[in-house]
Amino acid sequence: MPLVLLPYCGLVIAVLLRIREYWGCPINRFALIWVAIVVILVSSSGTQLPHYILYSTGPLFMLYARILPTLVSRLWALPGLFVPLSVLGFGLFHQLLPEPNHLRDQEQLIMLFQVITEWRIVLVATSLGLLLLSLIVLLLPEWQLGQRLITLGCVQLACIAFIVLPIISEARQQPLKDAALMAREANADVVSQGVRMPSFSFYRGAITREQAPTKGQWVLISATLFQELKALDAAFKIKASGPGWRLIAPHEPSKI
Repeated sequence: MPLVLLPYCGLVIAVLLRIREYWGCPINRFALIWVAIVVILVSSSGTQLPHYILYSTGPLFMLYARILPTLVSRLWALPGLFVPLSVLGFGLFHQLLPEPNHLRDQEQLIMLFQVITEWRIVLVATSLGLLLLSLIVLLLPEWQLGQRLITLGCVQLACIAFIVLPIISEARQQPLKDAALMAREANADVVSQGVRMPSFSFYRGAITREQAPTKGQWVLISATLFQELKALDAAFKIKASGPGWRLIAPHEPSKI
C-alpha cells in the first residue's frame, strides 16, 4: 500500500497518528472504515493485485485534504525521494539482484540487464537529475508542504513515464515485436503452444491460434515446452527468442 500511494504515503502516517481525533467525526469515520475494508479485502484475497488498493484513494484524498493544512514539516514529503532513489540505485547496482528460480524470470532479468547496460548513461543521468530536483523541492525554504507534494508527484510521474516504462517495454515487448514482424515478413502461419501473448498477434497483424502445429507451421512456444521439445531431438530452427518463449520453425533441408 505505501508503494502504491507514493509520494503521498507520508500523509497516511499523519492520519494514523491522529486516528482517535478523526474517529470522532462521522465523515472521517466513514472514510477510515472505507479504507480499512479495502485494505482487509485486498490483503485477504487470493490475487492481491496491488492496483486494487486504488479503490481506497477516494476517501484517502479526502483525509489528505483535511490533514494537509495542519502539517508544516517538509519531512512528510520525504517518501517522494523513494522512486528516483530506487531508479538510480537500480541503474547502478542492478547486478546485485538475486537470480530468480524460474527460467522465464531468469531470462526476463537477463533481458532487463541488457537494456539497462545499453541505456546506463542516460538512465543514471536522468534519474540523478530527477533526484536532485526532488532534493531541491524538499529544501526550498518558502514552499508549503502541498507544493512540495505536488511537485514530487510530477517528478515521480516523470520517472515512471520516461525511465521505468520505456525500459520495461524495451525488455519485454521489443523482442516479441521483432519476432512478430519477422513472421509477418515471411508470411508464416504461426500457432502458439503454452503461451498467450496477444501483442504478438497485434504486431503480426493476424490471430495466433493456440493449437498443435501442423506441417510447415511456425510455433510460438513456451520455454518450458521448448526444453521438452529439445529432449525429443525434434528437427526445428529457432527464429527468435525472448523471456519465457521461443519462435521456432520446421527445419528446412539443405539444398545441394
